[in-house]
Amino acid sequence: MKRPSRRPFDDGEDDEMEIVDPVRAALTWHEDEITIYDPEDEDDDGTGINGIGFKPTPALAQARAMKRRQQMAEYRKREENEARARRNQRRRRGPGITIGPEEKSPSRKVRFMDADAQNIAITTG
Repeated sequence: MKRPSRRPFDDGEDDEMEIVDPVRAALTWHEDEITIYDPEDEDDDGTGINGIGFKPTPALAQARAMKRRQQMAEYRKREENEARARRNQRRRRGPGITIGPEEKSPSRKVRFMDADAQNIAITTG
């Protein structure tokens, strides 16, 4: 026995599905978007974008290498400038102020001006 359709105004066009969630539909692959991987391709280097083999052209490879060299040069220059600034800060602060617990303050001579004790005591701090 055949069940009647739930939709009374069914056109019979079931080829296109109704999009319920447009975000999910945008994240779904369509048949025409799926590409085929060819393991016999000589231009394939085995790595690439999202698992699809891709060998960059020589111009693209050179542009990437130049960009990487420029980034590394900028990084080195920035590190040198920061180190120079830290050294200048340490010099300007003077010997009286210390930064970390690993640096000990120098020994100081303390003179007591009391009439009874004319001794000099050396303390380390």
